[in-house]
Amino acid sequence: MSERLEISVEKLSALIEDLNLDQRACNRLSSAGIHTVSQIIAKGKPDVLAIRNIGPLLANRIFSAVADYLGVSEDILEDDGITQLALKEKDKTLDPLNVSIVTLALPNNLILLLRKAGISRIEQLIKFRSNNYENNNLFGKVEARKIERALRLFVEDLDKKKMPQTATPQVAEENQNTEFSSLKNLDLVLNSLRLNERAWLVVELRSVRLLTLEEIAVEIGGVTRERVRQIIDQVNEKIRAKLSLLLFFYDYLNGRTEIIRKKLKNKGATIEFLASECKLQLADSNLIATDEDLERFIAIIRLLAISNKPWARERFGTERKNFTFLVCLVEPSIEKHAKVNQFLEREKEKIDN
Repeated sequence: MSERLEISVEKLSALIEDLNLDQRACNRLSSAGIHTVSQIIAKGKPDVLAIRNIGPLLANRIFSAVADYLGVSEDILEDDGITQLALKEKDKTLDPLNVSIVTLALPNNLILLLRKAGISRIEQLIKFRSNNYENNNLFGKVEARKIERALRLFVEDLDKKKMPQTATPQVAEENQNTEFSSLKNLDLVLNSLRLNERAWLVVELRSVRLLTLEEIAVEIGGVTRERVRQIIDQVNEKIRAKLSLLLFFYDYLNGRTEIIRKKLKNKGATIEFLASECKLQLADSNLIATDEDLERFIAIIRLLAISNKPWARERFGTERKNFTFLVCLVEPSIEKHAKVNQFLEREKEKIDN
């Protein structure tokens, strides 16, 4: 019972790639539509054994890997409580961009090349292709074309699954183009968050003007401090659900932080100026964004820094700290950000001396 209580939802929602299984095991699970730890547990060993080309030895390795990852004994995986937790988590919609690259049905040699480049998930591939495979001698033009074709087919297939059966070919084509464009159009990405005007206003007041919850409640009128907190929590969850799409833009700009920072050095480093410099950097990419889109994008990153959620801290404060630091540093600076505070203190000391 105590072991069951120690299992977190985050671990249950982890992808099978996190289990350190071999390529063969991942391929066979993915081909059966199994992408997460919760899906393995919910299916159970008998049903996993029924999957084509998975025998007793491989099934035992899979469930042993799951138990090791969760830090429990293997027999606990059959506990009714664990099964119910897994079933509940399994029913949540898996971000289609966060699944294994095996889903693309690429030849094994390309899968191995992608893994050698540190790419195991669709979202990582999207980040990688944003640089047009540059600075990597693993991929030639032929390999790049095959990967691009597989990625496009994957996106088109996603869209077909979402479309009504009565959709006309013309509507189907338009929807497919829209779905693929959403990977590179920041306006479409931001719209996918489905934030109303009041939510965007709260984001602006909190992350751009740096108002407190009480001050925001007064500014908006007709809401309490608690309601403002709830709106911010809801916004954070919506951001978390669309993180893969946001990271597509984030990683591109994160790789150009030093260039942007040099341009900001002798300028009025405001959010508006940062947005305009980011837009200039996007000019050489296939990414599309207006100044207003980028200002909202920057506001979202600042909100995550202020909210300081564990998942956001890991994804933005550790893995992508350079651009996060720059976004928090521009005026008005988020002085509660530890590294920003340290930087400002050092600058102040230089002036005083």
